[in-house]
Amino acid sequence: MAEIVKCSKCGCILSEPTILPKAERKPCVECGSLDRLCEMKIHDGLPLYESIVAKSRHGKVGKCKPFLETKIRDEYHRATGEMVKRIMVIDRENDWYEEVVESNAGKIIYKSEEPLSRHIDHGYAKQKNTKA
Repeated sequence: MAEIVKCSKCGCILSEPTILPKAERKPCVECGSLDRLCEMKIHDGLPLYESIVAKSRHGKVGKCKPFLETKIRDEYHRATGEMVKRIMVIDRENDWYEEVVESNAGKIIYKSEEPLSRHIDHGYAKQKNTKA
Protein backbone atom coordinates (compact mmCIF):
# COMPACT_ATOMS: atom_id res chain seq x y z
CA MET A 1 0.00 0.00 0.00
CA ALA A 2 1.34 3.41 -0.96
CA GLU A 3 0.25 6.66 0.69
CA ILE A 4 0.72 10.02 -1.01
CA VAL A 5 0.06 13.44 0.53
CA LYS A 6 -0.80 16.27 -1.87
CA CYS A 7 -1.77 19.89 -1.44
CA SER A 8 -5.53 20.00 -2.06
CA LYS A 9 -5.28 23.42 -3.75
CA CYS A 10 -2.43 23.00 -6.25
CA GLY A 11 -1.79 19.21 -6.21
CA CYS A 12 1.88 19.52 -5.22
CA ILE A 13 3.19 16.24 -3.71
CA LEU A 14 4.36 16.82 -0.14
CA SER A 15 6.62 14.74 2.07
CA GLU A 16 4.70 14.63 5.34
CA PRO A 17 2.77 11.93 7.23
CA THR A 18 -0.87 11.39 6.26
CA ILE A 19 -2.07 11.79 9.85
CA LEU A 20 -0.24 15.05 10.63
CA PRO A 21 -2.65 17.48 12.38
CA LYS A 22 -3.33 20.75 10.55
CA ALA A 23 -1.71 22.76 13.37
CA GLU A 24 1.61 20.92 12.81
CA ARG A 25 1.68 21.17 9.00
CA LYS A 26 4.04 23.43 7.12
CA PRO A 27 2.53 25.51 4.30
CA CYS A 28 2.68 24.07 0.78
CA VAL A 29 5.90 25.15 -0.96
CA GLU A 30 3.95 26.07 -4.12
CA CYS A 31 0.84 27.91 -2.85
CA GLY A 32 1.09 28.15 0.96
CA SER A 33 -2.07 26.13 1.67
CA LEU A 34 -2.42 23.90 4.75
CA ASP A 35 -5.21 21.79 3.20
CA ARG A 36 -4.21 18.28 2.19
CA LEU A 37 -5.46 15.42 0.06
CA CYS A 38 -4.27 11.94 1.03
CA GLU A 39 -4.24 9.17 -1.55
CA MET A 40 -3.84 5.51 -0.78
CA LYS A 41 -2.97 3.07 -3.52
CA ILE A 42 -3.77 -0.54 -2.76
CA HIS A 43 -2.34 -3.27 -4.93
CA ASP A 44 -3.76 -6.75 -4.70
CA GLY A 45 -4.78 -9.61 -6.91
CA LEU A 46 -8.48 -8.74 -6.62
CA PRO A 47 -10.06 -5.75 -8.35
CA LEU A 48 -11.79 -3.21 -6.12
CA TYR A 49 -15.24 -1.94 -7.05
CA GLU A 50 -17.20 0.74 -5.31
CA SER A 51 -20.83 1.55 -4.77
CA ILE A 52 -22.07 4.69 -3.05
CA VAL A 53 -25.74 5.46 -2.45
CA ALA A 54 -27.00 8.66 -0.80
CA LYS A 55 -30.64 9.54 -0.10
CA SER A 56 -32.03 12.80 1.28
CA ARG A 57 -35.45 12.98 2.91
CA HIS A 58 -37.64 15.59 4.56
CA GLY A 59 -39.11 14.08 7.70
CA LYS A 60 -38.68 10.61 9.14
CA VAL A 61 -36.90 7.81 7.29
CA GLY A 62 -39.33 5.33 5.80
CA LYS A 63 -42.26 7.75 5.95
CA CYS A 64 -41.65 9.39 2.58
CA LYS A 65 -39.71 8.92 -0.64
CA PRO A 66 -36.34 10.63 -0.74
CA PHE A 67 -36.42 13.97 -2.55
CA LEU A 68 -32.88 13.35 -3.82
CA GLU A 69 -31.10 10.08 -4.58
CA THR A 70 -27.54 9.74 -5.85
CA LYS A 71 -26.00 6.42 -6.88
CA ILE A 72 -22.42 5.99 -8.00
CA ARG A 73 -21.20 2.48 -8.68
CA ASP A 74 -18.86 0.36 -10.72
CA GLU A 75 -20.62 -2.29 -12.75
CA TYR A 76 -20.16 -4.65 -15.67
CA HIS A 77 -21.26 -3.22 -19.03
CA ARG A 78 -22.51 -6.07 -21.21
CA ALA A 79 -22.21 -4.20 -24.52
CA THR A 80 -18.51 -3.39 -24.08
CA GLY A 81 -17.52 -6.27 -21.76
CA GLU A 82 -15.74 -3.94 -19.35
CA MET A 83 -16.25 -2.43 -15.92
CA VAL A 84 -17.73 1.07 -16.09
CA LYS A 85 -18.80 3.77 -13.64
CA ARG A 86 -22.54 4.56 -13.53
CA ILE A 87 -23.64 7.85 -11.94
CA MET A 88 -27.35 8.38 -11.41
CA VAL A 89 -29.18 11.34 -9.83
CA ILE A 90 -32.92 11.33 -9.14
CA ASP A 91 -34.09 14.77 -8.01
CA ARG A 92 -37.81 14.57 -7.22
CA GLU A 93 -38.07 18.17 -5.93
CA ASN A 94 -36.81 19.61 -9.21
CA ASP A 95 -38.31 16.89 -11.47
CA TRP A 96 -34.88 15.92 -12.83
CA TYR A 97 -33.15 12.67 -13.81
CA GLU A 98 -29.51 12.27 -14.85
CA GLU A 99 -27.56 9.16 -15.69
CA VAL A 100 -24.02 8.86 -17.05
CA VAL A 101 -22.14 5.67 -17.88
CA GLU A 102 -18.41 6.24 -18.26
CA SER A 103 -15.58 3.88 -19.23
CA ASN A 104 -12.46 3.62 -17.08
CA ALA A 105 -10.69 5.69 -19.73
CA GLY A 106 -13.18 8.53 -19.15
CA LYS A 107 -15.18 8.03 -22.37
CA ILE A 108 -18.94 8.68 -22.03
CA ILE A 109 -20.76 5.53 -23.16
CA TYR A 110 -24.28 6.70 -22.28
CA LYS A 111 -25.78 9.96 -21.02
CA SER A 112 -29.36 10.86 -20.18
CA GLU A 113 -30.64 14.19 -18.81
CA GLU A 114 -34.38 14.75 -18.72
CA PRO A 115 -37.28 15.70 -16.48
CA LEU A 116 -38.05 12.83 -14.11
CA SER A 117 -41.70 12.97 -15.15
CA ARG A 118 -40.64 11.95 -18.68
CA HIS A 119 -38.35 9.15 -17.50
CA ILE A 120 -40.76 6.24 -17.82
CA ASP A 121 -40.27 2.70 -19.08
CA HIS A 122 -36.49 2.87 -18.52
CA GLY A 123 -34.53 0.63 -16.14
CA TYR A 124 -36.09 0.82 -12.68
CA ALA A 125 -38.97 2.89 -14.05
CA LYS A 126 -40.17 0.08 -16.35
CA GLN A 127 -43.75 -1.04 -15.88
CA LYS A 128 -43.95 -4.30 -14.00
CA ASN A 129 -45.74 -7.24 -15.60
CA THR A 130 -48.85 -7.58 -13.43
CA LYS A 131 -50.43 -10.61 -15.11
CA ALA A 132 -52.21 -12.74 -12.52
